[in-house]
Amino acid sequence: MRLRLTSIALLALLVLAGCAGSPPAPPGTTDGLVANESTGDRVPPVPDRPDRLTADAVAAYANATETHRLYRDAVAEGATDVDVTCSGSPVALGDAAGYALVDCDGSVYRGDSVDSTQFTAFYRVTTDGETRIERVSSRDEGGDADRRLRVYNLGDERRSLSVSLSPAGSTGADDSTTYEYTLDPESGATTTGLRLNASADGYAVTAALNGSDSISTRWETGASGAGGTTGVVVVAPDGDLVWGTAAA
Repeated sequence: MRLRLTSIALLALLVLAGCAGSPPAPPGTTDGLVANESTGDRVPPVPDRPDRLTADAVAAYANATETHRLYRDAVAEGATDVDVTCSGSPVALGDAAGYALVDCDGSVYRGDSVDSTQFTAFYRVTTDGETRIERVSSRDEGGDADRRLRVYNLGDERRSLSVSLSPAGSTGADDSTTYEYTLDPESGATTTGLRLNASADGYAVTAALNGSDSISTRWETGASGAGGTTGVVVVAPDGDLVWGTAAA
């Protein structure tokens, strides 16, 4: 069976190895996990958890972990070939955890049939455990703009969250736009088509949880499209709010 990994996944495994030397062998020749004892099919090994939380280490660990999970499950379900690209993006670092998005896109083959797969997994990484949300739901606020705002609830309670955006330096109340979310336990949402001022490259952001706890920060949105950033608001398991950004 051919299992193909992208260069970014291999890079993630190399970064997580934390030592000098030759790059790890590609799947199929590695001594990683044997997913099927009868056929000997192999998948990328489970990565080592980072000893220290940095943006790059968190993104690399999340990417390698999600790649392992995807290939492992595909093999277990009888896939004859897997050609999926996963790419990890750092989001934020909190006091006790790091956060990352992993986007996966590609094809899983089963004999003569092929299934396309495309999803985003969100990871909370600590040095002793992690929480992730897979295949997050999305909601469309209208419009064709490519700017996005992602919100996640990692707690076990339903949460009401509001996020207000104002062009940086603006003093007019009419310039502010507020988005309201009701998030089920351990759930996520994606807003597309944000009604933002096209001439502004930065926004003042205020996120409030259940009308009480709040954080205020600045979102450097950058250019539209691939050159910009996605804003991310995280409700941590303890109820704290965390702000971060990811590549658009």
